[in-house]
Amino acid sequence: MKVLLVLVDGCQAQVCVSFTDMIHKIFDHNFFIQFQALDKEKFYSEIETEVVNNFNEYSWSSKCRVSTTRLNLSKYIKFLQPNVDEFSKIIGKNFNYRVNDMWLNTYDYGSYQEIHDHVPADISCVFFPNTGEKFSEFYFRDRSSADVSYKLKQILNLYDLWTPSISSGDIIFFPSNMLHGVSCHLSSTLRKTVSCDIIIE
Repeated sequence: MKVLLVLVDGCQAQVCVSFTDMIHKIFDHNFFIQFQALDKEKFYSEIETEVVNNFNEYSWSSKCRVSTTRLNLSKYIKFLQPNVDEFSKIIGKNFNYRVNDMWLNTYDYGSYQEIHDHVPADISCVFFPNTGEKFSEFYFRDRSSADVSYKLKQILNLYDLWTPSISSGDIIFFPSNMLHGVSCHLSSTLRKTVSCDIIIE
């Protein structure tokens, strides 16, 4: 505990400041924003009409085990736009943007996605239409984890893995440079997610 002597109305007084007030966290640019997607039922219903391809339409998923299907932006932008607007309200900033790409991920038993990022996009988002028992989990990894020694991590109880608690209908937004992945899917029920990349203009 640190004790400071300050003057209050010309009189000396003691003010106690906890050690936590002396710790300053800087460069806080890793974050995600999560909420129930607007028009989630209509969004989900539209996704259910998509024909699932049992192959990858993207070269970046060649080291993963997941089916990826490119979605028609003109068809889905009406579902995405209100959620981007909500994200903008939450961060308190207005910005112009364009959606660079949007795709459906489908996970059958044993599917997963390796750790990756979405550079050079600025903001990425994922919509989770369904969840269930033994479903694979979306997680973040700390890109800067190797910058801190193992012993210091133990002393400070630092972590380099974060798994958000996801409910059906959730959508999350995060900086595209953040490392993330999907664990192995251990359910016979197909797990579906919709991902997209946003470019700030």
